[in-house]
Amino acid sequence: RRSDSRTVRPLQLSCGVRLDFDRANVLGRSAFWRLIERENRSNLALIPSRSRRDPNLATDRRIDRSMATLKKPAAAASTSSTLETAFGAANALAGALFFGSIIFLLREYEWSGAASERASRSLKAALQDPKVWGIGVLCFLSVTWLVSFFALALVPNSPLPKMGELEEKIPFERVPEHSEDDAATTKTASCDNMSSAPEDLKAELNKGKPIAGGVSFVQKLPKNVRASPATVTASRPREGIAVLGGTGLVGRALAVRLVNHKKYRLAYVVGSEQTAGKPFGRVFRRKEALLAKHYGEDFWEQMQCPEVLEDFPISSFQDLLLSRFDDAAPVRFVVSCIAPRFGWMEDKLLDYGFDVFSISPHARMRPGVPLVVPEVNGPAMRMALTQQRTPDDPHRGRLVKSPNCVSCGVSLALKALQDHYGLAAVSLTTFQTLSGRGDARYDPSKVKGNVYPLHNTVEDTDRKIRGELHRVLGDDFALSVTAQRIYAQRGHFVDVRVKTKRPIESEDEVAKVLSDFAPLGAAAKLLEDAPARPIRVVREVGWPRPVQAVAALNSNESFGMPVSVGQLNTDDELFDVTLSLVVDNVARGA
Repeated sequence: RRSDSRTVRPLQLSCGVRLDFDRANVLGRSAFWRLIERENRSNLALIPSRSRRDPNLATDRRIDRSMATLKKPAAAASTSSTLETAFGAANALAGALFFGSIIFLLREYEWSGAASERASRSLKAALQDPKVWGIGVLCFLSVTWLVSFFALALVPNSPLPKMGELEEKIPFERVPEHSEDDAATTKTASCDNMSSAPEDLKAELNKGKPIAGGVSFVQKLPKNVRASPATVTASRPREGIAVLGGTGLVGRALAVRLVNHKKYRLAYVVGSEQTAGKPFGRVFRRKEALLAKHYGEDFWEQMQCPEVLEDFPISSFQDLLLSRFDDAAPVRFVVSCIAPRFGWMEDKLLDYGFDVFSISPHARMRPGVPLVVPEVNGPAMRMALTQQRTPDDPHRGRLVKSPNCVSCGVSLALKALQDHYGLAAVSLTTFQTLSGRGDARYDPSKVKGNVYPLHNTVEDTDRKIRGELHRVLGDDFALSVTAQRIYAQRGHFVDVRVKTKRPIESEDEVAKVLSDFAPLGAAAKLLEDAPARPIRVVREVGWPRPVQAVAALNSNESFGMPVSVGQLNTDDELFDVTLSLVVDNVARGA
C-alpha cells in the first residue's frame, strides 16, 4: 500500500535477520518470500499455513499481515525469549566449567608456586590421570563455545539487499498479481494514505469493498516454475496493457496474443466481480468448456490457455482505477472489449486519465471520437490524437473506437475499390459465425444447422454496419446491408456487390487493385500485427470458405489480420463487380 512518506523502515525478524522494507514501494512477494526462506527459514512458522504451503500464493496483503506478525509476534516472542535464556545459561555453564577445571588442576596437583622438579613429577602424574583428559576436553569445548559466542556478538548480521540493490541484481518487472484466496483473507482497503486519489474513488473504497491485487515484482523463474507473462522480456521494456472485459471471448484471444508480443505485455485482465481474484486459466477453460458443451464438443474447437497465463490473476475494475495512482506499475493504455451496457466504465477510465482503445459499440458514433480502421482512415486517428484538448472536451483523442467486425474487414476491400474506381452503390449480405456473439450463447434451435436472420434483433447488426461504413468511407455512395448468423464457429463470410463510378476492364484488373492495396506503406514495418498488403486474393474455385480461410489467415505469423477475397466476377447484369470476403472476426474483426 502506498504511503505519503517514502521512508525505509528496518524490521527485525525474531532470529536476528534485518530486512529493509520500503512501505511506499512494496517489495515483491516472490522475492520477499524467497529472501525470508533463504535467510530465515525458521521464521516460516510465522507465515500463515496456506502461504507456507505455497509461498507464491501469498499476496501483498498477506505480506502486510505477516509483517504485523513479525513486528509483534506473541508466540515467537516467548519462543525467542526461551531460546535466549537457554543460550545464556549454556554460556554461563561453559565459563564455569572452564575456570572450574583450571582451579581443580591447580589444587589437585599443587602446581602454583611449585619448583620445577616437583612440577615435572606432577605433570607426569596428571597426564596419566583419566580425569585430567576429561577436564581437558571440557576446557577445549568451553573455550570454542565462548570464542564463537563473542565472535557472533561482535560481528553484525549482514542485512538483506535493499530495494535498489535487489532490482539491480535480479531482473524484475512490475505486474499486478493476486490470488483466488484473497476474497477470504483481504482486509478493507483504505485510501487514507493515497493523497493523489480522487475523492469519489476514496469514498468508494472506504465503503468497505475489498481490493484484490497490488503491485509486485516477478522474478525470471526456471522453466519448471510458472511465471507471469511479464517475464517474457524484449530488448526494451514492453508497454503494459490492461484488457477490460478480458475474460470474454475476444479478451481471452487478446491475452493469448499479448503473451509473446514484442512491444506490449499483458498487465491487467479486468473481469467481473464474480471472477476478480480468480486465476485466469481457470476462468478461461470454464468459459471455453461452456461454449463447447452448448454447441457440441465435436463442433466447437476450444481455444487453449497458455501455461504462462494459468495463474495470472483477474483484476477488478477498482484495481485498474487504483493502478493509475501507483508510480511503481503505471498502466496508460486500456483495450476495452466490454458489452455496450458497461460503456460507463470506458467513460470512467477517461476521467482517470487512461487512453482507451475500444471495440465496444458504446460511443462508436459519438462526435469527436474517431472510428478507425488504420488502413482505411488512419489519418482520422492521427488527427484526433494530435488535437488540442479543451476544458469542454478534456478527453479528446484519448478514446479510439474500432467498428463492427464485418465493417473492419469489408472496409478494406471497399477502400481499395473506392480509391481506384469510386463507389456508387454497395450491397452487403453477411453470414456471421457464432463467435461473433462472444460468450453469449444462442438457443441451439435458432442456429444449429440453420441460418438466423439478425434484422430487428437486439444485435441490430445491419444498421450498425451501415452507419459505421459510411462514417469510415464517407457518405457519397448508397449502401444496403443484410445480416444473418450461421452455424460456423469463426470467420465471417460477406457477399459484396458494388456499382462503381468508373468502368472496370476485367477481373484480373480488379484482382490486381485489391492485391496491391498497401495503404500503410513503410509504417507497416513498425506494426507487428499489420500486414503490408491486407487483402489476399484467391482465384481458386470454391474459395473463400470460413474454416479454411481463417486457418490460412492465421498461418505464417499473420495473426488473422489480412482478409481473404475470392469469387471475383465482373459479368453481373446489375453490379459492376461482385466478390466474396472472409474476415477473421476474432482477430482483424476485433
